[in-house]
Amino acid sequence: MEYTNKRSKTLMIIAILIGLLCAVYMCVQRYYVEQKNTTIEMALDYDAILAMARNDGYDTDTALEKCREAGITSFTIYDSTLNKLTQRGDLSLITKLGFKLYYPQFDISDLSYDYYVIGKPKGSKDAYFDEVCIDLKKRLGNKNVKILDNPQYRIMGVRGVMPTLGEMNLGILTADANEIASHGFHVILRPTNYSNVTKNKIESFFDRADTIQNVSGIMFVGKEVLGYNPDPAMHKEMLDYTAECLKKRNLPFYMIESVNQLQYNTQDGMYDLAGLLNYDTGRVYAMAKEELEKISPEEAAMRYYISDLERNVRINLFALYKKPAHGRSLTDTNLKYISDVSNKLKDRGYHLGKASILPAYYPNKILLAIVAAAAVCGFLLTFNLLFPFADKYNYIFMLIGILAAGGGAVIAKGALFLQVMAVGCATATPVASILILLDWWKKKNITKN
Repeated sequence: MEYTNKRSKTLMIIAILIGLLCAVYMCVQRYYVEQKNTTIEMALDYDAILAMARNDGYDTDTALEKCREAGITSFTIYDSTLNKLTQRGDLSLITKLGFKLYYPQFDISDLSYDYYVIGKPKGSKDAYFDEVCIDLKKRLGNKNVKILDNPQYRIMGVRGVMPTLGEMNLGILTADANEIASHGFHVILRPTNYSNVTKNKIESFFDRADTIQNVSGIMFVGKEVLGYNPDPAMHKEMLDYTAECLKKRNLPFYMIESVNQLQYNTQDGMYDLAGLLNYDTGRVYAMAKEELEKISPEEAAMRYYISDLERNVRINLFALYKKPAHGRSLTDTNLKYISDVSNKLKDRGYHLGKASILPAYYPNKILLAIVAAAAVCGFLLTFNLLFPFADKYNYIFMLIGILAAGGGAVIAKGALFLQVMAVGCATATPVASILILLDWWKKKNITKN
């Protein structure tokens, strides 16, 4: 039996070598694709870092410059809320009773609204009032929001119920976003979806985004992507329109990696939208705040670094510690571990800036079929090392295996076929190697202990 399958085994080895050459060629192709994908975006929550820096005694310009020195290239900006704007002093939100008691001089006859939003005096620059009014009308409807006539101040009447009204997501305000861009940083937009979403609402978001400078990508907030509609009749139409708007502006879709690192944090409509964008997407690593508090800054820096290195993460969205390290302010504690990540990446040859998006790479189907056929020949060779077959049977098995593997590589969609072949190769190769070595040693004339 030793020599009955020598010819068929020789053919298997030749097929394996041909497949190996094709596999090496595809690996080289993939290598050059990935070599162009070495720019990593380092992002922080804009409002969070500014609030932290102010509490540590830094003004806005100083805080942003410290972020730049740490390697931050981008800031995320979320939809604003009435509570946030009121706390910052950009608007005043007053109840009906408060309006009657403390602002009788405004002489407003229409007191049918639950709350009143007061902006800056007329004649002065107000970067927020008009956009807030537009956003409230889109969220609450025109009948519940009205600009009231007053010769001195910008005043808006609003119908709604607290605390929901104060925390309602309005929209991304261009004044805040352009403040980020004016300091030389990229802007990552983080909008929430509209209820009863329509094309007009989607278009209004992108029209405002067009007025924002240095936008690098979009990362949705909440359980659904912008444009998702649970109504099956509207689902595809709305997502198609969102994808069309993103393509028109060359805005990539940033997807946050899930905790188990195998998939992404699930949002309704996410995978459909990614497909419509031809996978013009970037992978984001964002550590949970609860997880960050359990580990040291050194360990946190290593986790971000390893994620970029091993899983093609190209956007690092940094979480912030809530307690300072000994001898440092809270701002410096957080920027120190971010700086460590930046230094590790630059030492490794990566660049910091707008995330480079890995292009959609698909290996040549013919080359893939040859490699798959060679893999099947490798499986058959391994089996022959354990249970030898005669040449005539091996030829039949080789023909069937090559047709099945080659056809599967051309026809199969998704990763399952490739994963099965990869597991087979990972199993068969070491087994065949050990068996060949054992056969070689058995033929050796051993004369010494």
